[in-house]
Amino acid sequence: MKPDKEESTSNQIPRYLSSHNKAFEQIINPILEKTTTTSINIEYLREVAILIHQLECIDLDILLWTTYLRFGTGTLKPQATTSTPLLWPLEVKQRMIDRGQTTASDPNEIDHASCLNYVQRVLQKFRNQTEHYQAQLKERKKRLNNCWTCEIGEAITKFVQQYVTPIYKVPTEGQISIVQYDYNDRLIQLEYYQQNLNEYQKQIFENLTQAKYEKETSKFDVAILKQRIVYNHLPQSFESLKIPPPISFDTITDTMTCQRLKDRCEKILQRTKSEMMMIYITTGEAKMNEYEKKFDTDLAEMKENQCSGPSHKKLTQTMLNIMERRFQNINERLTCLYKLKLHFFVKAPTVKN
Repeated sequence: MKPDKEESTSNQIPRYLSSHNKAFEQIINPILEKTTTTSINIEYLREVAILIHQLECIDLDILLWTTYLRFGTGTLKPQATTSTPLLWPLEVKQRMIDRGQTTASDPNEIDHASCLNYVQRVLQKFRNQTEHYQAQLKERKKRLNNCWTCEIGEAITKFVQQYVTPIYKVPTEGQISIVQYDYNDRLIQLEYYQQNLNEYQKQIFENLTQAKYEKETSKFDVAILKQRIVYNHLPQSFESLKIPPPISFDTITDTMTCQRLKDRCEKILQRTKSEMMMIYITTGEAKMNEYEKKFDTDLAEMKENQCSGPSHKKLTQTMLNIMERRFQNINERLTCLYKLKLHFFVKAPTVKN
């Protein structure tokens, strides 16, 4: 088995704290000028900021992996019964495969003990990293002696959190929400299958909930596309869109002509991106209408069977209630993801080098 690779990206220096970015100096220099007469190396304080960034990210990693652990040990939902089977998120099993932490190639072949051991090792590694970075942070503050002040510390922490929230906290909270809703979905599914089901009752449950998921997901996708336009947060694939000029504009000696041609090209490019987004939205709406029609048709057929169909094609009230709860879980899951995504569009700071 291969050595366990780093699960966290916290050991990487983020762009907003790189020495090429002047945002950190702009925040810290005014405070240094009024709080101390002793010269403090700004790069030394940048190292402190990087350590705080690492600790903030690891705290979020621990929260995520603790959620994985509670999912796998059946303790994520307090009211769950002791008969809840021990299931692990697909994300955990896939990471084990990707990182060579299992000889299995199929997630379904990985047993409970292997998952438990892996997650506990990852969590312990994060705890070790926390101790390591905290010791480094304490040492750096100590070297500053009386030059380190609460105002400097608060300014650095606030600056780091401003960037950690959209680039690390929001995505991590999104992952945690997905895990929690997936866990709840597993419990709902298990509860349904504990009923005395025939084949039709099993099939209609899976078919209708899948149709409901596709319908709501397509609505979510269209809503996100529209918000991308509102906040000018186009898909990453759009960044590679270019309009190649017939010749390099830089070879034109007339600077005014050169700039005018560049501006025209830029306007054409922006117009193209705008038109492509409208195509994306129209395509998404077409699929959304198809999924909605399919769900409505399947639901109407089920209701017709409830009224006048044969007995084996009827669901009990308990079955209907469980299905309704699964529908609600799907709605809540996607609503939560939509809010998190929208928060990212609104709050994400622009990082310039």
